[in-house]
Amino acid sequence: MAFQDEISIDIDQLEVELLTLPELYSKYALKAAEEKARVDRLKNRLDLKYAELFVDIKQNPEQYGLDKATEATIQATIQKQPDYRRLQKQYLSAKENLETYKVAMQAIEQKKHAIENLIKLMSMEYFSPTGDIDLSGLKRRYEQKRRKIVRESTRSALNRISDD
Repeated sequence: MAFQDEISIDIDQLEVELLTLPELYSKYALKAAEEKARVDRLKNRLDLKYAELFVDIKQNPEQYGLDKATEATIQATIQKQPDYRRLQKQYLSAKENLETYKVAMQAIEQKKHAIENLIKLMSMEYFSPTGDIDLSGLKRRYEQKRRKIVRESTRSALNRISDD
């Protein structure tokens, strides 16, 4: 199921929506924890690769096309090394994934608050002064807003992909 579908609210089944929130939150919290561990492992590997390259370049500057190994030239040369760049790319990608899971968890929290507020409004018969709750207008506005958000997030994701 797509994330946008997971955070949408079925107004006709608020009790089901509310009861499934802990499982949904747990799903993304576990993914965030796994991704955090991956970020930490990649950071360690990246730091180790940096240290190895630093020592190697300092001891053998001519192998890297350097006449003299200064701090600045060593750092610049490390940044050019394919193994280091590959690890750096993996690390940055993992960090981005972690942030995505954190945002997902925040969206689930927002869903929880929205459901709670809808339940409060319904209990006060906010949607109908006669006591007959008519949610059709609310559903229509909600669906329009949800479609707009999906379009914008899809457009943003596609722009990010095309920028890479």
